Amino acid sequence: MLEKYREKRDFERTPEPAPGAEKEGRGPLIFVIQKHAATRLHYDHRFEVDGVLKSWPVPKGPSLNPRDKRLAVMVEDHPFDYASFEGVIPKGEYGAGQVIVWDAGTYSPDEGGKLSFDDRDEAEARMRQGIAVGKISVFLRGHKLKGSWTLVRTRRAANEWLLIKHKDRFADTDRGVIDRADERFALGRPFLVCGLVLRAQAGRRASALFHPARKRQYLLSPGAGRDQAVPGHNQRATGTSGTRDGAGRGDRRFR
Repeated sequence: MLEKYREKRDFERTPEPAPGAEKEGRGPLIFVIQKHAATRLHYDHRFEVDGVLKSWPVPKGPSLNPRDKRLAVMVEDHPFDYASFEGVIPKGEYGAGQVIVWDAGTYSPDEGGKLSFDDRDEAEARMRQGIAVGKISVFLRGHKLKGSWTLVRTRRAANEWLLIKHKDRFADTDRGVIDRADERFALGRPFLVCGLVLRAQAGRRASALFHPARKRQYLLSPGAGRDQAVPGHNQRATGTSGTRDGAGRGDRRFR
């Protein structure tokens, strides 16, 4: 499932996580949005499905205004570990540029008003069906993004979708969510996602996952060598207006 992800990257150079065994999680599905300053700044929207992250870069970022239709280009699946990735992808590598976690939380399909937060298998089945037919409706419980959103495939290309905020109490026609000063969603504060605590550490452009059951913290820190051990830790380096957006030309813009 991650062959395309692997083919595009040299893991001797990029600090991005290499594909491993697909994760079998518990509890609600997670989502993450990463701000990615590549050739063109964009916001990568990633949704956990079947142990990987289904991914849509959004050039203009999300909008709380239901009238806005934001272009979202579906790209290759990413490994689950990418959810905590922050750092700098080196020049010459695919997607070169800085990556930070901009928002994260849990989500559920909500088509027809039905939520599946308590039934993981059902939620994943609904997501698979939605991707297949080209229309997904999800309810987000994030720090910045909340409420119901939809992704709809366009007729222009198989990988071009539109991200639209549904009309609900979280919609806002006046406030620009990506203009907020608190760029990093959990700067210096822990955030619990399905038993994993995601920490964005102030001043280090780094993040960490702490698994309470294993009593072990997985640090992601730019500048550390891959597989470099830290006493008591398991460490891995990291690099990293009411109108429709213009149509894209594949995913070259997000390299």
